[in-house]
Amino acid sequence: MRRGRGHYCAGILALAICTMLAGCSGGGKVNETLSNPQALRDSQQAVAFFRLALPDPSCLTLAVNIGVREGEFYRPQQTLRLQQTAVTNVLEVLLSPGEYHVLGFACYRAKSKLIMAEPQGNGQMRRSYASFSVAAGEVVNLGQIRLVRSGRSAGVFNSFIDVSVEISDWPLAELERFKSQRPKHFAEMKARLMTPAPSPQNTPDTVDRKCMDLAKLQAEGKVQNLPAACAGATPKPKV
Repeated sequence: MRRGRGHYCAGILALAICTMLAGCSGGGKVNETLSNPQALRDSQQAVAFFRLALPDPSCLTLAVNIGVREGEFYRPQQTLRLQQTAVTNVLEVLLSPGEYHVLGFACYRAKSKLIMAEPQGNGQMRRSYASFSVAAGEVVNLGQIRLVRSGRSAGVFNSFIDVSVEISDWPLAELERFKSQRPKHFAEMKARLMTPAPSPQNTPDTVDRKCMDLAKLQAEGKVQNLPAACAGATPKPKV
């Protein structure tokens, strides 16, 4: 099992992050006609599958944001959604060859949201929680993602809940279900688990960036007060 760590934002950055997550599209099933490796190579595409272990039974909808590296940060490309009523927790995506990153998660409850993502601004995300690569013609099983709460962060931003990101193989029962329902894709699928990103350290630079994000939201009237340690923070002017 592979493990990395991140944060669930349960507080005042959630509004901005949620807007970014909701702005992308994706999800659904990949047509089984796209299971033939030669056809995928001819079309310069790959098919990837991964499973979500539900982090909270109260989540009515789960969203996973996938994107690519763009300079120092990351650009979201697709948001895959999973309904609580779905028969399976396996998500499917058709991709061009290249390297991809898992950039955020969202849990939509009946009356609240729980968001795990770190926006940079200008439509970019600051963090990757896991990464993987695909080549043309591949049908890849990226494994199972499980989010496990492991306590709260100490310090200024105590609205952030520490989360362990665990990557593992699918349960055998899921493999059997997938084999019976998606036999063509199962025949071609190879397991290659995505790699969780290492946990970032809460350095002065990261605290400063978070203060700048909060100051920007305050200037826009989205929040009223800043944490005491962010006193004097002002949003950086646009270049």
